[in-house]
Amino acid sequence: MRHTPRFSRTLLSTMIAACVATTAYAQNNEPVEEVLVSGVRSAQEKAIDIKRNSAEIVDSIAAEDIGKLPDATIADSLQRVTGVQIQRSAGQGGVVSIRGTPEILTTMNGEVFLTAENILNSQANYQDVPSSLFSGSNVYKSLSAKQIEGGIGGSVDLLTRKSLTLEEGFNSAIRAQASQGSITETTDPDVNGFVGFNWDGRTAMSLAVSYSDQNLSDNAIDAHAADNVQDESTWGGAGNEISANNPYPVTDFSEDGKLGDRILIQSNWNGPQLYKNITERKRLGLAYNFNSEIGDAFEVNFDAFYNTMDQDAAGNYINVGDETAGYNRYNIRKLYGIKPTNQKDLYAQYYATGRTIMSDGAIRGGVQSDYRDTSANNNSLELKYDAGGAFTGSVRYVKSQADRTTDSLTIAQMANSPGGADGLAYNVNGDKRVVNPGFISDRYPVTFQSYDDNVTVDFDPTLAAALAKPAAWYIHSSWIEGETQEVGLNVLRADGNFKIADEGITSIDFGVRKSERTAERDQFSWFMPTNLTAYDSSIKGLPEYKNMLVKYHEAGYAPGKVNEGAFANYRVQVGATKDPENDPKITWEPVRGVNIDEAHVLPYLHDVSDFGAGVSSFNATIPMIDTTKVGDHVAFMDMLYDAKHVAINRPQFSYKVVDVTDAFYINANFDSELANDVRLSGTAGVRRITETIGTTKNVTDGRRDPRIITGSDHNHSALLDLGEATTYVDRSYFLPSVNLNFTFSDTYK
Repeated sequence: MRHTPRFSRTLLSTMIAACVATTAYAQNNEPVEEVLVSGVRSAQEKAIDIKRNSAEIVDSIAAEDIGKLPDATIADSLQRVTGVQIQRSAGQGGVVSIRGTPEILTTMNGEVFLTAENILNSQANYQDVPSSLFSGSNVYKSLSAKQIEGGIGGSVDLLTRKSLTLEEGFNSAIRAQASQGSITETTDPDVNGFVGFNWDGRTAMSLAVSYSDQNLSDNAIDAHAADNVQDESTWGGAGNEISANNPYPVTDFSEDGKLGDRILIQSNWNGPQLYKNITERKRLGLAYNFNSEIGDAFEVNFDAFYNTMDQDAAGNYINVGDETAGYNRYNIRKLYGIKPTNQKDLYAQYYATGRTIMSDGAIRGGVQSDYRDTSANNNSLELKYDAGGAFTGSVRYVKSQADRTTDSLTIAQMANSPGGADGLAYNVNGDKRVVNPGFISDRYPVTFQSYDDNVTVDFDPTLAAALAKPAAWYIHSSWIEGETQEVGLNVLRADGNFKIADEGITSIDFGVRKSERTAERDQFSWFMPTNLTAYDSSIKGLPEYKNMLVKYHEAGYAPGKVNEGAFANYRVQVGATKDPENDPKITWEPVRGVNIDEAHVLPYLHDVSDFGAGVSSFNATIPMIDTTKVGDHVAFMDMLYDAKHVAINRPQFSYKVVDVTDAFYINANFDSELANDVRLSGTAGVRRITETIGTTKNVTDGRRDPRIITGSDHNHSALLDLGEATTYVDRSYFLPSVNLNFTFSDTYK
């Protein structure tokens, strides 16, 4: 066996340092007084010094060098800090919690930092923020009066590089890397660059750039069991009779010699669901800094930070089960892995990790495609004063804005018939085409089993062969939801410090801050015109609505009345006549179910049989729409249904908030010797907050928009917007804070 030499990192770094020192000695013929070590060790020393010298409880991470803060996002870097937890999405860190609390204040260089992921809340989410643009970050687990309010669990202060810390002259750095995924089979670039110039140690500027394009596999299995409890004593239906829809008698699945045990079964509303998604994230970040000393007392510092992310998370899913409500109960042939739940009540004595059911074409699959575009721009201009005397201070102006747009498309396909055994003919305006004539009607066994780290799905071979044919499937329903969020921030603040003594109360911090933050949210749904007219069947003189709209494109959905409340008398006119006595004349929603073997759909199909590493066995191939070919959601839906979709605002989920805050603080810093080698230091202060919040929301009264065919499901519509109303809330409060530090010799604190 060939042995590969192994090197000790400690030994290797010692040898390199020794070589550097020896070279310097040989060239100058003088002893070297200092060898400057940078990299990981230097970064760790910086972080330790911050923790040691801070009056608050703080942890810190620092970049090894320019552009080398570790990991892809700030959240991934922060997970290294004790007490910090992160949530991952597609394998990358996003939401950050401190000691389990997600309400975290995010600041940049001590002032509020806007990100597009926390527009409407105080949650710290750094999924769209490249880590390479920062020189470090401090995690505060306790606060002082001079720090901004807003973080229940603590705060995270992101630190940018000041250009005057650069060496004189031109500075540059570039780092490029690429990765290739075995699942996504793409090459993902990650490039970071930095340029800066320090003229004479008094004026400097720098620009940092970060760009990455990452494709991440994001597979999931949803097989929860909380809402699907089966009772052995009723399995098989009333009277335990055996019939076509009830082929199996009551069974003692738990094998304890008695019936009536309640068993949790892994299922959601129509069977365990498997997802296979690819998430692509394109991030771009720019950080510009101008830093200049004016005379001997003033310093100007300007920061402009811009970041944007385009995310496309899309893929296919399938529900392994029978969507028809009763059959989940009556068509269970066998349960697997039955174990006791150790519950004392009758909610469930056992749970099953697998099952075999009898299923037909009511198996559901389709497309889930989510687009999210974010951008944020944070600008800060600060003038500092320090003439070497007792007083130091600063004046700072901050102007920031951020926005986020989301666009979600769902397409559900099924292999059954929406009209039952006789099928469903789309009969609006003389169109007699049948929805899904190739549907699967017979029932076959399907077995789902879950294990510690994977699941298996086994379709009956006849059913698997039928599911592989595009002619067996139609688009059961589809819809698009969207949302925009915007936030703006303006801050003007002045801070000062007055040094008093070296012992006792050493200095006083004080300052004022005024801020105005505006946040706006608009949520909307996309609707399709039907060319149908709605009219008042009671002849009350209400207006007619031509070209009625539908939200969910769901063949086989009975609309009944057009609306409710004041519009309850509206009916849909079919053809040239209005006939209130026999109204409504359409039995089904006026959206033709699109068969996926139609000519305009076939070019968008691909075969799916792989649902990720978590599914170790899946013996069917399902034709589905390929999300990589969809592109623009609205344009795709226009093509699919040959109609021009329109967006309608959902007033109950849209609003605007303006928050004007005035703050004043005073904070005392102290340091005193209590005994030999024992010192007490810390801070004590109070922050006074006065806040006015104005909320503008849309007025609704429960009535639904009469332009929309609501039918039997209110989610298929939108509420009627009756205008706007604004309310104001004034509040003020004090926030006292104390931080005490006991230092024992030079070792313990």
